[in-house]
Amino acid sequence: IHIEAAKIHAILGNTATARDLSAGASQAEAGKVDRAVIPVLTPEQFEAQAKVLDEVIKGGTFDGMRNALDAYLPLLRRMTSNREQALAAAATIDAALPAMPMDLQIIYGTRLASALHALGETGRAKERLDLAAKQVAETVFLPEDLTSMQVEVAKARAGLGDADGARAALDAALASYESRKKEIVDV
Repeated sequence: IHIEAAKIHAILGNTATARDLSAGASQAEAGKVDRAVIPVLTPEQFEAQAKVLDEVIKGGTFDGMRNALDAYLPLLRRMTSNREQALAAAATIDAALPAMPMDLQIIYGTRLASALHALGETGRAKERLDLAAKQVAETVFLPEDLTSMQVEVAKARAGLGDADGARAALDAALASYESRKKEIVDV
């Protein structure tokens, strides 16, 4: 309840109360407060929030980095009025990804591609998405994980307007699933 209350206080601008309520919480829980405030930040607050997220990423803990990435991506999508700030944020997100497990590198990589596309950085978005697709192709996943990674790439390609690429990625996902579905552990 403390984290939920802290999130509401953060949204309302009561940062001191939000900090007090989230004090002592695990990093996994406390990071939810940083994410909650993103939709209500003004453009003047973006830089300060980015600095907070940068510090969490530098901390290098799994939960901290994941929370920071979950907050940074929607923040990046909102940075439409300051291109330099947006590109710096995108570079920070991109640089953090290699420290994450491969499935999260792919998921966050496709989300980064989508955010870059929304900012009009179509070339960079395509490059980031191509890297995620390459990671899927070159990584050995369990059958149940491979299909979901392929679908992530297909959805991202569709979001970038690459209908042919989306269809090809989706066809690959379906073919992979059909050929390996007997290997999927049913629990």
